[in-house]
Amino acid sequence: MIKVENDENLFKIIVPNGEGAILVESEILEGKNAKKIEVIIEDDANLEYVCFGKSGGHVSRSFSVGKDGNIKLFDFNFESGKSSSVIELVGAGARAETYGLFFGNEDHQFEIYNAVVHKASNTKSNMLVKGILGGNAFADYVGLVEVSKGAYGCEGYQKEDTLLLSSGARVNAVPNLVIANDDVKCSHGVTTTNLSEEKLFYLSSRGISDYESKRLVIQAHVVDILDRLGDEKFGSLVEDIRSKI
Repeated sequence: MIKVENDENLFKIIVPNGEGAILVESEILEGKNAKKIEVIIEDDANLEYVCFGKSGGHVSRSFSVGKDGNIKLFDFNFESGKSSSVIELVGAGARAETYGLFFGNEDHQFEIYNAVVHKASNTKSNMLVKGILGGNAFADYVGLVEVSKGAYGCEGYQKEDTLLLSSGARVNAVPNLVIANDDVKCSHGVTTTNLSEEKLFYLSSRGISDYESKRLVIQAHVVDILDRLGDEKFGSLVEDIRSKI
Protein backbone atom coordinates (compact mmCIF):
# COMPACT_ATOMS: atom_id res chain seq x y z
CA MET A 1 0.00 0.00 0.00
CA ILE A 2 1.25 3.48 -0.88
CA LYS A 3 2.38 5.56 2.07
CA VAL A 4 1.69 9.28 2.13
CA GLU A 5 3.11 11.95 4.42
CA ASN A 6 2.46 15.65 4.12
CA ASP A 7 2.93 18.92 5.93
CA GLU A 8 2.37 22.52 4.91
CA ASN A 9 4.94 22.57 2.09
CA LEU A 10 6.07 18.97 1.45
CA PHE A 11 4.05 16.06 0.12
CA LYS A 12 5.87 12.70 0.37
CA ILE A 13 4.84 9.47 -1.33
CA ILE A 14 6.40 6.02 -0.87
CA VAL A 15 5.70 3.13 -3.26
CA PRO A 16 6.76 0.00 -1.30
CA ASN A 17 8.89 -2.88 -2.59
CA GLY A 18 7.30 -4.81 -5.44
CA GLU A 19 4.14 -2.73 -5.66
CA GLY A 20 2.72 -0.63 -8.49
CA ALA A 21 0.70 2.55 -8.62
CA ILE A 22 -0.83 5.11 -10.96
CA LEU A 23 -1.09 8.65 -9.58
CA VAL A 24 -2.52 11.86 -11.03
CA GLU A 25 -0.98 14.83 -9.23
CA SER A 26 -4.02 17.10 -9.45
CA GLU A 27 -6.05 14.45 -7.63
CA ILE A 28 -3.64 13.67 -4.80
CA LEU A 29 -2.94 17.37 -4.16
CA GLU A 30 -6.54 18.54 -4.33
CA GLY A 31 -7.10 21.09 -1.57
CA LYS A 32 -3.42 21.08 -0.58
CA ASN A 33 -0.80 23.80 -1.09
CA ALA A 34 2.34 21.64 -1.27
CA LYS A 35 4.99 23.18 -3.51
CA LYS A 36 7.48 20.32 -3.11
CA ILE A 37 6.69 16.69 -3.87
CA GLU A 38 9.03 13.85 -2.94
CA VAL A 39 8.41 10.33 -4.28
CA ILE A 40 10.34 7.22 -3.22
CA ILE A 41 9.95 4.16 -5.44
CA GLU A 42 11.43 1.18 -3.64
CA ASP A 43 13.02 -1.95 -5.14
CA ASP A 44 10.99 -3.70 -7.88
CA ALA A 45 8.22 -1.09 -7.58
CA ASN A 46 6.55 0.70 -10.49
CA LEU A 47 4.89 4.10 -10.73
CA GLU A 48 3.08 6.01 -13.46
CA TYR A 49 2.85 9.65 -12.40
CA VAL A 50 0.91 12.33 -14.29
CA CYS A 51 1.39 15.99 -13.42
CA PHE A 52 0.00 19.30 -14.65
CA GLY A 53 1.63 22.70 -14.15
CA LYS A 54 -0.49 25.19 -12.23
CA SER A 55 -1.05 28.76 -13.33
CA GLY A 56 1.53 31.05 -11.79
CA GLY A 57 2.78 28.23 -9.60
CA HIS A 58 6.12 26.56 -9.05
CA VAL A 59 5.97 22.84 -8.38
CA SER A 60 9.22 21.02 -7.56
CA ARG A 61 9.27 17.23 -7.76
CA SER A 62 11.93 14.67 -6.86
CA PHE A 63 11.78 10.93 -7.51
CA SER A 64 14.11 8.24 -6.16
CA VAL A 65 14.00 4.83 -7.85
CA GLY A 66 15.38 1.71 -6.21
CA LYS A 67 16.80 -1.52 -7.62
CA ASP A 68 14.89 -2.73 -10.71
CA GLY A 69 12.23 -0.11 -10.04
CA ASN A 70 10.52 1.92 -12.76
CA ILE A 71 9.08 5.41 -13.06
CA LYS A 72 7.02 6.66 -15.99
CA LEU A 73 6.55 10.42 -15.61
CA PHE A 74 4.16 12.53 -17.67
CA ASP A 75 4.76 16.26 -17.28
CA PHE A 76 2.04 18.39 -18.92
CA ASN A 77 2.11 22.19 -18.84
CA PHE A 78 -0.75 24.25 -20.29
CA GLU A 79 -0.59 27.42 -18.20
CA SER A 80 2.18 29.86 -17.34
CA GLY A 81 4.44 28.83 -14.48
CA LYS A 82 7.52 26.93 -13.36
CA SER A 83 7.86 23.16 -13.18
CA SER A 84 10.88 21.05 -12.23
CA SER A 85 11.23 17.27 -11.96
CA VAL A 86 14.38 15.40 -10.95
CA ILE A 87 14.58 11.61 -11.09
CA GLU A 88 17.46 9.81 -9.35
CA LEU A 89 18.09 6.19 -10.31
CA VAL A 90 19.70 4.98 -7.09
CA GLY A 91 19.38 1.20 -7.50
CA ALA A 92 20.99 -1.05 -10.12
CA GLY A 93 18.66 -1.78 -13.02
CA ALA A 94 16.32 1.14 -12.28
CA ARG A 95 14.51 2.71 -15.25
CA ALA A 96 12.94 6.08 -15.97
CA GLU A 97 10.75 7.36 -18.78
CA THR A 98 9.89 11.07 -18.95
CA TYR A 99 7.28 12.33 -21.40
CA GLY A 100 6.61 16.05 -21.45
CA LEU A 101 4.22 18.34 -23.29
CA PHE A 102 3.84 22.11 -23.06
CA PHE A 103 1.28 24.15 -24.97
CA GLY A 104 0.98 27.92 -24.84
CA ASN A 105 -0.43 30.85 -26.74
CA GLU A 106 -1.05 34.57 -26.19
CA ASP A 107 1.54 35.61 -23.57
CA HIS A 108 2.07 32.29 -21.79
CA GLN A 109 5.49 31.91 -20.14
CA PHE A 110 6.99 28.52 -19.22
CA GLU A 111 10.06 27.58 -17.23
CA ILE A 112 10.50 23.79 -17.29
CA TYR A 113 13.30 21.59 -16.00
CA ASN A 114 13.49 17.80 -16.43
CA ALA A 115 16.47 15.81 -15.18
CA VAL A 116 17.49 12.18 -14.74
CA VAL A 117 20.55 11.29 -12.67
CA HIS A 118 22.00 7.80 -13.07
CA LYS A 119 23.56 7.03 -9.69
CA ALA A 120 23.68 3.24 -10.09
CA SER A 121 24.97 0.88 -12.78
CA ASN A 122 22.87 -0.64 -15.58
CA THR A 123 20.19 2.01 -15.29
CA LYS A 124 18.22 3.32 -18.27
CA SER A 125 16.34 6.50 -19.06
CA ASN A 126 14.45 8.02 -21.95
CA MET A 127 13.20 11.61 -22.11
CA LEU A 128 10.87 12.87 -24.85
CA VAL A 129 9.37 16.37 -24.67
CA LYS A 130 7.12 18.12 -27.19
CA GLY A 131 6.18 21.79 -27.23
CA ILE A 132 3.59 23.85 -29.09
CA LEU A 133 3.74 27.65 -28.92
CA GLY A 134 1.61 30.31 -30.57
CA GLY A 135 0.93 34.01 -30.11
CA ASN A 136 3.75 35.59 -28.09
CA ALA A 137 4.28 32.56 -25.87
CA PHE A 138 7.78 31.75 -24.62
CA ALA A 139 9.25 28.58 -23.13
CA ASP A 140 12.57 28.15 -21.36
CA TYR A 141 13.20 24.40 -21.33
CA VAL A 142 16.23 22.65 -19.82
CA GLY A 143 16.76 18.89 -19.92
CA LEU A 144 19.56 16.97 -18.21
CA VAL A 145 20.83 13.41 -18.28
CA GLU A 146 23.65 12.86 -15.80
CA VAL A 147 25.66 9.69 -15.20
CA SER A 148 27.56 9.63 -11.93
CA LYS A 149 31.08 8.35 -11.43
CA GLY A 150 30.96 4.62 -10.75
CA ALA A 151 27.64 4.12 -12.55
CA TYR A 152 28.54 1.82 -15.48
CA GLY A 153 26.56 0.29 -18.32
CA CYS A 154 23.98 3.08 -18.28
CA GLU A 155 21.81 4.29 -21.16
CA GLY A 156 20.27 7.75 -21.30
CA TYR A 157 18.48 9.50 -24.13
CA GLN A 158 16.70 12.82 -24.43
CA LYS A 159 14.92 14.69 -27.23
CA GLU A 160 12.95 17.94 -27.26
CA ASP A 161 10.92 19.16 -30.24
CA THR A 162 8.94 22.42 -30.37
CA LEU A 163 6.40 23.45 -32.99
CA LEU A 164 6.02 27.23 -33.41
CA LEU A 165 2.65 28.41 -34.69
CA SER A 166 3.43 32.13 -35.01
CA SER A 167 6.32 34.53 -35.64
CA GLY A 168 6.02 35.88 -32.10
CA ALA A 169 6.41 32.51 -30.35
CA ARG A 170 9.87 31.67 -29.00
CA VAL A 171 11.60 28.78 -27.28
CA ASN A 172 14.95 28.43 -25.56
CA ALA A 173 15.58 24.69 -25.33
CA VAL A 174 18.85 23.41 -23.84
CA PRO A 175 19.67 19.68 -23.61
CA ASN A 176 22.55 18.71 -21.32
CA LEU A 177 24.64 15.59 -20.85
CA VAL A 178 26.98 15.21 -17.87
CA ILE A 179 28.92 11.94 -18.12
CA ALA A 180 31.49 10.89 -15.51
CA ASN A 181 32.71 7.66 -17.17
CA ASP A 182 33.05 6.07 -20.61
CA ASP A 183 30.95 2.91 -20.27
CA VAL A 184 27.61 4.52 -21.24
CA LYS A 185 25.27 5.06 -24.19
CA CYS A 186 23.80 8.56 -24.18
CA SER A 187 22.47 11.04 -26.71
CA HIS A 188 20.52 14.28 -26.81
CA GLY A 189 18.89 16.53 -29.38
CA VAL A 190 16.67 19.57 -29.87
CA THR A 191 14.60 20.64 -32.88
CA THR A 192 12.42 23.68 -33.52
CA THR A 193 10.00 23.64 -36.45
CA ASN A 194 7.26 25.81 -37.93
CA LEU A 195 3.93 24.82 -39.41
CA SER A 196 4.80 23.19 -42.72
CA GLU A 197 3.22 25.05 -45.64
CA GLU A 198 3.74 21.92 -47.73
CA LYS A 199 1.74 19.78 -45.32
CA LEU A 200 -0.99 22.39 -45.02
CA PHE A 201 -1.23 22.68 -48.81
CA TYR A 202 -1.46 18.90 -49.18
CA LEU A 203 -4.30 18.70 -46.65
CA SER A 204 -6.17 21.67 -48.16
CA SER A 205 -5.88 20.06 -51.61
CA ARG A 206 -7.81 17.12 -50.15
CA GLY A 207 -10.70 19.40 -49.23
CA ILE A 208 -9.73 19.89 -45.57
CA SER A 209 -10.28 23.39 -44.16
CA ASP A 210 -7.37 25.55 -43.01
CA TYR A 211 -8.49 25.19 -39.39
CA GLU A 212 -8.70 21.40 -39.55
CA SER A 213 -5.41 21.20 -41.46
CA LYS A 214 -3.56 23.07 -38.73
CA ARG A 215 -5.29 20.98 -36.07
CA LEU A 216 -4.21 17.74 -37.75
CA VAL A 217 -0.58 18.89 -37.97
CA ILE A 218 -0.60 19.88 -34.30
CA GLN A 219 -2.19 16.56 -33.27
CA ALA A 220 0.44 14.67 -35.26
CA HIS A 221 3.18 16.58 -33.43
CA VAL A 222 2.05 15.31 -30.02
CA VAL A 223 0.76 11.84 -30.90
CA ASP A 224 3.91 10.13 -29.55
CA ILE A 225 3.24 11.57 -26.10
CA LEU A 226 -0.48 10.86 -25.94
CA ASP A 227 -0.05 7.31 -27.26
CA ARG A 228 2.28 6.56 -24.36
CA LEU A 229 -0.27 7.91 -21.89
CA GLY A 230 -2.82 5.52 -23.33
CA ASP A 231 -6.60 5.73 -23.69
CA GLU A 232 -7.16 2.51 -21.75
CA LYS A 233 -5.85 3.88 -18.43
CA PHE A 234 -6.37 7.61 -18.91
CA GLY A 235 -9.20 7.87 -21.44
CA SER A 236 -10.90 10.99 -20.07
CA LEU A 237 -7.55 12.63 -19.32
CA VAL A 238 -6.32 12.08 -22.88
CA GLU A 239 -9.51 13.60 -24.25
CA ASP A 240 -9.13 16.59 -21.94
CA ILE A 241 -5.56 17.15 -23.18
CA ARG A 242 -6.64 16.84 -26.80
CA SER A 243 -9.32 19.46 -26.23
CA LYS A 244 -6.68 21.94 -25.08
CA ILE A 245 -4.44 21.72 -28.15
